[in-house]
Amino acid sequence: LEEILAASLELFGCADGAVLRADAENIDIVASRGRFEGGEQALHGASSIIGHVLRTRETALGSVTVAEQPLRETIMTGTVMAAPMLHRGALLGVVLLEAPRGAHFEDTEIATLSVFAGHAAMAMANSRLRALETEQIAALLESDRVRRELLVLAGHELRTPVTVMRTAAASAGRAAVDPTDRNS
Repeated sequence: LEEILAASLELFGCADGAVLRADAENIDIVASRGRFEGGEQALHGASSIIGHVLRTRETALGSVTVAEQPLRETIMTGTVMAAPMLHRGALLGVVLLEAPRGAHFEDTEIATLSVFAGHAAMAMANSRLRALETEQIAALLESDRVRRELLVLAGHELRTPVTVMRTAAASAGRAAVDPTDRNS
């Protein structure tokens, strides 16, 4: 996701951008550059366009306003473009880019960001599948370890009684056919 964000920033000539992961309850920044590196607070000015993209599942343009702390006034920072990350109909997140001051995004750039967002969605889905696969492999290895441990333990616990039974059977067999036995 970092690579996809870096490539999209380079292609569009932007310094500020983020890839957001969204689920039913949360939106998390998974990759960010420029002013969006400040975490959740940095996204505050772009929350309306992010919300719009999450609701409509369509790429959108908007403006970002940021309240500068020392000045306590709202300053327009630029044009923002956001595209949904859709994978097999599921909304996984949003790719967000901010144009440099004074620049605007073109229609072709909107379509291009949609492609980037699709690649980001595939990368995120593949990452989730890889994590799930890793968890399943770990569970299988643990199950195999427990099975082997059980077999070793069972073999050890059964070895002593089986040895005693073999010895008793062998003794009984020898006693039954012992020619030196004078009682027969």
